[in-house]
Amino acid sequence: MPASFRVVIRRTLGVVAALSLLAPAAMAQETKEEKKARESREQVEKAMVRVADAVHSAALPVGGFQIKANAKDAPTAVADTLDIKWRNDFFKAAQGMVHIPFTLSFEGGKSIPNALSLYVRAVKKGGPVVAPKDKKDNQPAYAAEWMRAADAVAPAAGQPVEVTRRLVLAGGDYDVFVLLSPAPAMQKVKDDVMLKGIAAKFELTVPDYANNELTTSSVILLDKFEGLTAPMTADMIEVKPYNMGAEIVPARSAKKKKTDELLIFYQVYNASVDGTSLKPDVVVEYEFLVKKDGAESQALSGDGKKLVYPPQKYNGSTLPPQFDGNVMPLTPALAIPLSMFAPGDYRVNIKITDSKATKSITREVVFSVAE
Repeated sequence: MPASFRVVIRRTLGVVAALSLLAPAAMAQETKEEKKARESREQVEKAMVRVADAVHSAALPVGGFQIKANAKDAPTAVADTLDIKWRNDFFKAAQGMVHIPFTLSFEGGKSIPNALSLYVRAVKKGGPVVAPKDKKDNQPAYAAEWMRAADAVAPAAGQPVEVTRRLVLAGGDYDVFVLLSPAPAMQKVKDDVMLKGIAAKFELTVPDYANNELTTSSVILLDKFEGLTAPMTADMIEVKPYNMGAEIVPARSAKKKKTDELLIFYQVYNASVDGTSLKPDVVVEYEFLVKKDGAESQALSGDGKKLVYPPQKYNGSTLPPQFDGNVMPLTPALAIPLSMFAPGDYRVNIKITDSKATKSITREVVFSVAE
């Protein structure tokens, strides 16, 4: 292995927890302005629920909508060519749940404001609309349902504006309904004022991480991976759901420059654990392939040497004493300088072997390198 081919392995301990909202402390008497703002939020939320019910039941198509502020009349469709794209990743959370950071990006259509109300409803595939009279006491009507403020911002000049949030769901197939409208005014508007927005529907298949099968989270190509200077609070996780023990910024493009690093992040779940030490025995191997003229071959460095590095081992000898494989995932995050890669299209094969269970799985990441 060339000396210049340095591999930096960063391990993060700890599990992504499915954080529940904490009960609010006793609130001081709200001011007149606070009351007006709350009533405005409640007005918008009531309207969004009415629209979501209509889209959910197929009474209203996805796309632009409008509805009177009193939400008594059914919403109607309006023309809008805004293209909403969804992307997400999956990570194991506590109590059999899955932590799902997702990003909505917006292209085309009418200009959307930066300050938005974001309504999300996740329903088991094909699940019906639940009328208020049918809702059971203290039981959520859907797998997830919430409305929150969101700021739509572009990650860089010339890129579409985005909003990133998260869902926490059990494994299974879901319909996810997403509604966006301008943020509420500082006070309620008149009943006949039209509230406008965009509705979208996405299908989501959530993996089952609670089945004890050797598996991984999503394998993510990153733009940034740095340690956190302070612990994340529940509110911070809602806005930055990728920050799991580190500041993690997923790559928005698989195209990299030779001056970049190849940053790959993922977690390994359900590896067999020694009953005494609580440590797994896992070996991770990486194979670098380059694509040329429609065929793949072993990747070589600029000086013609084979791009390889030794297997990474995670066991009782290499893991810290406090590591508990029953509750902590393995996180073999990887950083490799791309200066040694010739320009081209690459694939990384990742082979993960659980030596105790004599079982292996494979994952892959594709990327390209330009001058």
